[in-house]
Amino acid sequence: MNIILHKLYKREQVSVARFNDGEIGALIGDLKKTSRGEQEVDNTLVSGLLKALTYDACGYYKGFPCPSCYPYYYEYFADRCTGYERKILSTFATNHNYWNFLQELDTILTKRDWCLVSDKDVNFGGFHYHIQCPSENAMSHAEGIITECLETDAEVFVLTCGAASRYIAMELHKEKKSALDLGSIFDPIKGKKKRNGRMIDAHVWESPYKNNTKFCGICNHAGG
Repeated sequence: MNIILHKLYKREQVSVARFNDGEIGALIGDLKKTSRGEQEVDNTLVSGLLKALTYDACGYYKGFPCPSCYPYYYEYFADRCTGYERKILSTFATNHNYWNFLQELDTILTKRDWCLVSDKDVNFGGFHYHIQCPSENAMSHAEGIITECLETDAEVFVLTCGAASRYIAMELHKEKKSALDLGSIFDPIKGKKKRNGRMIDAHVWESPYKNNTKFCGICNHAGG
């Protein structure tokens, strides 16, 4: 987490594309839909995810699934990213890091021209640009979203548009922009819930200091 925040603070180009259970599940054919049922797994999505997974560039970080929670998916990631140095746990900004990361990110972004790419309005920080993406199948609109992003003067892009965020982060990084795929981190602010009516476990908190995710010594080592 601190690596990403430090690079943003130093105004170095840094991007993150996270590959968790949904993205890897789509790549290996386990899923028909990702992003809680909002993104169809089709050839366009699989091709985009594979490009983002195999892309290699300075300042481009790839998030990997927890080897304890998803050992099979982790092995898939590891096999295709052997020797790649810029790897980070996909849950680096959630679980036990959630509150601290949001607060630090807000502090850093107040001094930058940044753009939020999301399917809904998010009450976070003072973004200079907001690009709306569809709530469903955002990947089919990815090229248009990228074009809109590059028409702004933003230095940093915060992406929360499902699985498509990974491909968009890669393409923006190619254009010398910083692009952070932060996924569901803004779901509590957007009010988005799971289909069973419950908020995502990573963002259900007993107090500001303890969340309700199942304990994992790797991806939520601060507590269950």
